[in-house]
Amino acid sequence: MALEQIAQYIEKGLVFTGASLDAGLAVYHEPLSYLERDHGECTAGTLGLALIGKTGDPGRALDLFQKECGRQHDHCDVKLLAELIGCSPRLAELIDDAEIEGASVAAIISALRSDTLVSLVHDRSARLAL
Repeated sequence: MALEQIAQYIEKGLVFTGASLDAGLAVYHEPLSYLERDHGECTAGTLGLALIGKTGDPGRALDLFQKECGRQHDHCDVKLLAELIGCSPRLAELIDDAEIEGASVAAIISALRSDTLVSLVHDRSARLAL
């Protein structure tokens, strides 16, 4: 999948943040979260936002992620989100690493578009794995 497509998915997911939706689900960006639901709130990291953007519906994204987590009890992680989003596990790991290291969603989107995502990851072992 093209890096631009992932950037677009993340941007589409961002549209849902900060507002309560018709279904009563409020979406919040939480860098240390994948995609979770708790009492009418949805928290999503950048990869979760990408899945929300891909599906176009936070509730549908949550249901899909939770359904697949139910099938793969020990694999509710970056690899599962990569599969659902349609990107390589390595790209998803880089996005996740950049976010954990403090990169903003805007910086990640920009780095995806300029093919410089690896520069956001300061962990030398992650960079060498490319």
